[in-house]
Amino acid sequence: METLMISGVVLDRMVTTGERAGALAPLFRVANFNKLWLDINIPQQRIKNVRVGDKVLIPGTEVTARIFLLGKHVDHDNQTVLARAVIETAKSSIRPGQAVAVKIIQSSHTLMYKVPNSALAQHEGATYLFIRTESGFSARPIQIVGREAKQTIITGDLQENSEIAIRGAVALKANFLGLGGDE
Repeated sequence: METLMISGVVLDRMVTTGERAGALAPLFRVANFNKLWLDINIPQQRIKNVRVGDKVLIPGTEVTARIFLLGKHVDHDNQTVLARAVIETAKSSIRPGQAVAVKIIQSSHTLMYKVPNSALAQHEGATYLFIRTESGFSARPIQIVGREAKQTIITGDLQENSEIAIRGAVALKANFLGLGGDE
């Protein structure tokens, strides 16, 4: 009989004393808690904003983790993509199998802005914001990062001091598409 020595905690005993076990049948399920992972289901429309290296927090705890793997396919049942993060601190405050809510802190230096929903215009699957220029307004493509009740979180080729149209985006869009009169 061979003995395999591994360190860890016995999570499950698969057989009882005196029970016959097959040669390859597992006897115990053992876990090593030195390295814990978070499996995070990211909605498919948000995966483009998540990167390997992004920091993960569990609100209300001291737990921090870092994303080291992004899945390559969308889960058919829940339309999410797996992101896996290794826990770096406060491992003792969470347990394997525990369901938790997480907050992802993007590691990139991409600036994000919160704008009123009324400032956005849609055209052919793209979202635009109208920026004031010397000659009026110019349509600028942006990416939506998140949504709130009356505001949208966006990123794009914008400057912090850019003036945006927060009303009249429909009229500006019509003018942009050549549907409005010259004003």
